[in-house]
Amino acid sequence: MGWESLFGGGGEDPNDYLDMIKPMLEEQYGPYRDRGLAAGNTLDQQYAQMLSNPAAMQAMLGSGYQQSPGYQYSMDQAMNAGTMAAASGGRLGTSSHQQEAMKTATGLADQDYWNYYNQNANLFNKGLSGTEGMYNTGYNATNQMASGLGNLYGSQANMAYTNQQNQSQMLSSLLGAGIGAAGYAFGGAPGGLAASTAAEGLMGSSGSSGGNWKPANTGYLNYGTPAFG
Repeated sequence: MGWESLFGGGGEDPNDYLDMIKPMLEEQYGPYRDRGLAAGNTLDQQYAQMLSNPAAMQAMLGSGYQQSPGYQYSMDQAMNAGTMAAASGGRLGTSSHQQEAMKTATGLADQDYWNYYNQNANLFNKGLSGTEGMYNTGYNATNQMASGLGNLYGSQANMAYTNQQNQSQMLSSLLGAGIGAAGYAFGGAPGGLAASTAAEGLMGSSGSSGGNWKPANTGYLNYGTPAFG
């Protein structure tokens, strides 16, 4: 029997099972963590652009504008209504009629443009909100991984400490058993007392085996009948 078997090392190592947890955590949470990191980079860029140059962001949202399919119809309806009103009031073709027509056309154009802009802004905000959601999911996944790995390494540390303690206790027990056996060899009476007395006789009262050593007169070192009286 080797020392590993003697100290319990011959069986299955629980660390083999604990080591399986780390790749499982990586498999389960790693993709969310990676997507969260990518989302965080995107958010950094967008926020930086909005803060450093908001006019450029507004221009980007309004770029590519074209009249909506219903714009021309609304314009025609508004112009016809204005013409009829001006005609009924005797103002058809006057400067006031022209100013009213220009105001109506400008208002419809602005409305059509801002409808386009707001639609783009809403889509942008939805994309930004979704990206923030991905970032938060990645953040939570990272916390879950950190917690799982912390528990894993804590368990391995506790097992290592417990195993070391068990080995120390086993070694202490073996040494104690060896001392007890030595005690029996010195006469067969109480092993601990015999071994202690033998050690004292071997080492002397000062605890060293100097030149003044001599056998202690205990009765147990006479290899005969122990002297009890």
